[in-house]
Amino acid sequence: MPELVNMKRSAEELKKESEGATALASDVPEYPWGLRLSLRDEDLTKLGIKDLPTVGGTLMLMARVEVVDVSQYRSTAADGDTRNVGLQITDLALGPDQPTRDTSDILYDNKG
Repeated sequence: MPELVNMKRSAEELKKESEGATALASDVPEYPWGLRLSLRDEDLTKLGIKDLPTVGGTLMLMARVEVVDVSQYRSTAADGDTRNVGLQITDLALGPDQPTRDTSDILYDNKG
């Protein structure tokens, strides 16, 4: 399984994003737009979540995604190419922060 990468923006990234905008650097979200998931009651029920987790706590999320779009373009205003990948979560598992089985067992449903 690939290593987890922390997507939190650096102080420099926050400052750059707030430049030229009416927002202060402290008003810019710490994580990029699109990385937040919202699970409704029916979603939580499907995932078997009966008790709501504590705000600030952590859970382990594993997902299968479908690539729904890709694009790459070059602009005179940008340095180099701009790339985008659109992902649709198709299958999702949510549980305690530490898996009880080896990750490969969970991903490939190995029982033994």
